[in-house]
Amino acid sequence: MASLFRLCLPASCPSSPHIHPRSAELFVLGGSIEVGFVDTTNKLFTQTLTDGDMFVFPKGLVHYKFVSDSYRYAFTISAFASANQGPVLIRRRIS
Repeated sequence: MASLFRLCLPASCPSSPHIHPRSAELFVLGGSIEVGFVDTTNKLFTQTLTDGDMFVFPKGLVHYKFVSDSYRYAFTISAFASANQGPVLIRRRIS
């Protein structure tokens, strides 16, 4: 069973880095957004997307979204191959 999720992000808004251990994430968007993920060799990949672009975050990899337009919101419709994709937020420890 699959699931869908719609997210509206305000201008200049980041999403917290997170993973989905049980599903890849595919989304289509409106607006301008920077996306990125860290692969298994700890290399960061980033790309800027605009209206109508699609992007796939591989299953189990740390990723983020950031609204790069300071005046316009962005929205995504994410599709998952699982009804419970198991999102896990990545929190930074401050000593």
